[in-house]
Amino acid sequence: ESARIQKRNVLFHNESFQTADRLQGGFDAVISMFSAIDYVIRQDELITTLKNIRGLLNEEGLFVFDYWNASAVVSSFSPVRVLRKKNEHGELLRVSETTIDPIAQVATIHYTCLYWAEGQRTEFEETHHMRYHSFTEMDLLLRTQGFEIIRRCPFLEPDREVQPEDWNISIVAQKVKDQ
Repeated sequence: ESARIQKRNVLFHNESFQTADRLQGGFDAVISMFSAIDYVIRQDELITTLKNIRGLLNEEGLFVFDYWNASAVVSSFSPVRVLRKKNEHGELLRVSETTIDPIAQVATIHYTCLYWAEGQRTEFEETHHMRYHSFTEMDLLLRTQGFEIIRRCPFLEPDREVQPEDWNISIVAQKVKDQ
């Protein structure tokens, strides 16, 4: 007996977490990858974010996302890192300078990037402010906003259990039925 594949409409939206409530709900899943949720720095905005995402989901819908793990960030961040990549087309040099605020749980990363190709040099800088979260904090935030964690794993390693030193944590949270 052959498996039957149900065709589904797949919709993608690029929307800010804080304004996602203006989208019409009814989604089976909301997916937010590459630590996007960590750009929501303030606690009140994070609560709004989770409420908005919950409002977009169908009953028992899934919220799939990843975040930075506080224990790994605090214990293993490096104040300066240098990344150099080279191939036949050019060379990239990226210097990241990181500071952390353990009280606010915010890492500030300043990137300086240099790219050489075909005798030309391009340079740019950018700064990112990222909030990191403890396991218990993320559990509490999700639970109080109407979600249940159904899977937690290291990023891109779904078959491994998380360890305190895992920097990036993936979560599959399910919307809890309204009481």
